[in-house]
Formats: sequence, C-alpha cells, structure tokens
Amino acid sequence: MKSDSDFLLFLNKVEMAELNGLNYEDALRIVNSAVDNLENARATYLKLTNLADVTPYDLAVQAQLINFDYKGFQEGKGFNPLVFKAVEDFLSKGDIRGVYHKLYNDVSEISGRLYKVKAGLEKNELAAISDLWDIHQHYADSIFFGQYVAAMKKVWPIVFLNIIIFSFLSAGLQDIYKKGTIKLEPSLGFGEGTDWEALFYDNAKEVIVAGDGTIFVSNSKQNTISRFTSSGQYLTSFGQKGQGPGDLYFPGQMTILDEKYLVIAEYASTRRINLFDFSGKCIKILQTDYNGFGTIALKNNKVSYFSSSLTASKIFRDTVFIKDINSGKESPVFTGEVLGKSTFIIDGLFLGFDNQTGVMIIAQTGDGNLLVGLSSTPTIRIYSPEGKLKRTFELNMKPLPVSDQYIEAFREFTISE
Repeated sequence: MKSDSDFLLFLNKVEMAELNGLNYEDALRIVNSAVDNLENARATYLKLTNLADVTPYDLAVQAQLINFDYKGFQEGKGFNPLVFKAVEDFLSKGDIRGVYHKLYNDVSEISGRLYKVKAGLEKNELAAISDLWDIHQHYADSIFFGQYVAAMKKVWPIVFLNIIIFSFLSAGLQDIYKKGTIKLEPSLGFGEGTDWEALFYDNAKEVIVAGDGTIFVSNSKQNTISRFTSSGQYLTSFGQKGQGPGDLYFPGQMTILDEKYLVIAEYASTRRINLFDFSGKCIKILQTDYNGFGTIALKNNKVSYFSSSLTASKIFRDTVFIKDINSGKESPVFTGEVLGKSTFIIDGLFLGFDNQTGVMIIAQTGDGNLLVGLSSTPTIRIYSPEGKLKRTFELNMKPLPVSDQYIEAFREFTISE
C-alpha cells in the first residue's frame, strides 16, 4: 500500500500543478519513493513465487477450491465482479501458483510504467494524464485482487499466502506486523497418514523448519528429534538419551546455522551444543564454558547462548556469549542484571530474592545477527556474529505494574494448566 499511497500523493501534486505549476524535483522525490517501495514488494513476490513453484499441492484443498461456490461468495461479499472473476479463473482450476505469478506480474507491470514516469520527470517532462490515471487503475485492480484472494482464506491451504496478500505493494514482509493481527490457520491435509499420537505422546516439543522445507520436531522427554517433509509426512527420528556423539539430553530449542546445520540446545548443565546435518547425522558437539540457556544459531559459523552467574553481593547476572563452531572460542558481548538481592538466607543457605528485575532474551535476526533484550529495559541491541555492536534502539513501551488481580489470575491460570 505504501507505493500506491506515494502515487496518489503524486497525482494530487499533478492536479495542484494546474494552479501553481509542477515542482519537478518534489514530484520526482515522491515517484522515487513509489518505485523503491514497489521494487521491495517485487523482490518479495519473486522469492515467494519461486517458493510456491517448488511447494507441492494439497489435492484435498485443490478439490475444495475447484468445487467452491464463487458466484455466491462474490455476491454475498459485494465484490467487484470483474476483479473477482480474475480470482475465480485461477482458484476454480486449483491453480494456486497462478495467483502468486499474477501478483508478481502485476507489480512488474506497474513498476515498468513508473520507471517511464520517473524518466520523464528527470527531464522535467510529465507523462500524459490519461497514462497516469491508467497506472492508478492498475494499482487499484491489483490491490482488490489481493484483498479478494485474502477474503477466501477459509479455503486457502498455504498459511503464508494469507499474510503476504495484506503486505501487497508494501515495503516488504518486515512490515506485516504493522498492519494488524497476523492470523495463522491450519493447512488442510497437512500430515495426513502420520501417526502423531504415537510419535508425540506428550507436549514437550519444539519445531523448526529448514530452508529446504524439512520440518524438525524435538521431544525433550523422549530425547529425540523427528524429521518430516514440508507436507508433514514422517521421515525418521534420531537421538537417544546420553552424552556421546548423536546422543541427546533433554533437547529443546533448535535453530538453523548457515542453512547447513541443525543447532540443538540441551539441558543447560550439560554445557553442550549439538550440530547435526539435515539428514540427522551428528557433525559436532560443542562444549560451552558455562551453563547455556537460549542457545541459537547466528551465521558465519557462530552460535550464541547466555549463562547466569551469582555475584559476591548475591545478585544474579546473565551474560550473553558468541561462540565460533570451528575454533571453539567464545566471547562475552553483554551482561545484564536479572535478579535482585537475596531475601532468604537460612543457615547460610541462599534461598530467594527481593525482586526479579528482568529476563534475558536473545534471538537471531532475519539476516543472521544477534538480537539481545532485557525485559526490564526498553533497549534492544543488535550485534554482528563477530560480537560487534551494530546498533541499539528503544521500544516505546512502559513497564506495567503487577497488581494483586494479575497475580491471582496468573495463579489460577497456572493451576488450571
């Protein structure tokens, strides 16, 4: 929508130019913004179109799309019949990939026209008004097409398509969350024929999806990792309780390192980080210098974790480390206080704290850097895989007081769970 908003602003400037003349420099600035936003959207759609081309169809969902009552749906919603007909032409044939290609082609068509407008403005020349309004109509048709497809999400099989439709013509997928609640829906037919109850008879599970679509599910109570295809078909399981190569001890969070390794965190006191390839073969066991929590992969053969330590003044601090999987060298990058002074000391035994002042949180950014946050402060820090502080930013959030009502509600929730 950003590119469309830019172009509408440009059209407004053109209309006002009849009275005051056109400021070509200002008009070019606006069109450049529209072009940049559109190119970001086009790059996103190209990636998703390529992904859709290699994603297998769900035959059960295709059948639902083919037999869907499109006319009744269009009339009930009051949609533009001509634009909705374009949606029906694809989905009534079960051609889900065609929708992706149309969205990409629409963006490419508008982009080509915008570049011509831009070239003219650089020469202080304005395109014909009829051509400009034709571009505006292309924007409108493409946006309506995306919205109508999104409206059919109840019969749509691919979860992420519901998301990208709403980001159409935006600066990119990173802006999705700004547009409201993201709703994820089950993919109909996913994992049909897989005996989930036999594989996972408890709830101690973590899930990660590799770049090739392989799904990994860890089960800490069974000390195993299970592999599935992108459509949910069971492949194999690996791991057993132990501390030798290929063994696991309460495996938990998993992340992907450099699209080559599955990084598996274990129980903190083992001080182990496991690296497996995507077939389930153990590649390496990394020994950490301290008890490790929140282990994650970064990029460039680097992983990160944090560890807690008790100071002489009985204050707990969490320190974040980055570790090189080749050299084994690890370096601290940030330390934050997470627990206040102790309150209960009985016979010299340290039992409790005055207050908890924060929770350490680390995560991998989309480009493989390290994000560090402490819940007691609004500051987020971004580090490179080499441990260099790249930037910080402040969240516009204020801490909320913990009321008696909140405590009681939390207790009731905990007991019910």
